[in-house]
Amino acid sequence: MKTILILISFLTNALIIYFSPFILKRYRYSGVQSIHEGKTPRLGGVSIYLGLLSSVLIASSFTFNFLSKMSFALLPLFIISLREDLKHDVTPMHRLSVAALSAFVMIHFFGTIKNIDIPFLSSIFHSNTFLLLLTLLAFTAITHGFNMIDGLNGLAVLTYWAIMGSIYCMSLNSHDVMFHEITLIALCLPLGFFVFNYPFGKIFLGDTGAYLLGFISSAIIIYFFNHFQNLDFLMCH
Repeated sequence: MKTILILISFLTNALIIYFSPFILKRYRYSGVQSIHEGKTPRLGGVSIYLGLLSSVLIASSFTFNFLSKMSFALLPLFIISLREDLKHDVTPMHRLSVAALSAFVMIHFFGTIKNIDIPFLSSIFHSNTFLLLLTLLAFTAITHGFNMIDGLNGLAVLTYWAIMGSIYCMSLNSHDVMFHEITLIALCLPLGFFVFNYPFGKIFLGDTGAYLLGFISSAIIIYFFNHFQNLDFLMCH
C-alpha cells in the first residue's frame, strides 16, 4: 500500500508540473507575499487529496471507515480552497466557514473531543455544547495554522511529518492496527509532493494542500487521543 500511495503522489505531482504551463495561461498566480521568482503551480493539495481518495480504495477493513468518512468531510474544504488557488476570489471568512463545515461533518461521524486533563476545568467537559465548540475551534485553528506556516518550501510538510511521526510512534506502542495504518498512510500522502517542492520549488501546496494537511492532522490527533487517554502508558513503553 505504501508503495502505491507514494507512486500515485509522485505521478500526480509530475503531471501537474508538466501541465502547469497550460494551467498558468488560464489563471493568474501572484501575491504580495511571494518570495519566489517565476510562475509556479499552487496545486500540491490536489495530489494529496487524490492520494487520500486512492488510500480509501486500497485500505484494509481496519481503516476504510475512517479514511472514507474523512475524505467525504474534506470535500467542501477541498473544493473551496482549490477555487481560491485557481481564482483568488474566496474571502477568508468563506474559507473559515467551509473549514468549520468540514469539521462539523467530521464531528458528526466521529464525535467531539472527550476530555482534556485539566482538573479545574473538568466540570466544563460535561457540556455537549462546549465540547462541540471546542472541537470546531481545534479543527479550524490547526487547519488555518498550517496555511500560515506554508510560506517556505517544505516547512508545512516537515511540520506535518513531525506531528504524524509522533502519533505513529505512539500508535506502535498502543498496538492498535487501525491507527498504525492510518498514520502510516498520512505520512505517505505528501511524499511525492515534497520531492518536487524542496529545494527547487517546482510546485507549491497552495491553500488546498495546507488546509488538507492541517485538517488531516487535526482529525488524527483528536481521535487518537480520544481513543487512547492513558498517555503515560503510551509514552513510557
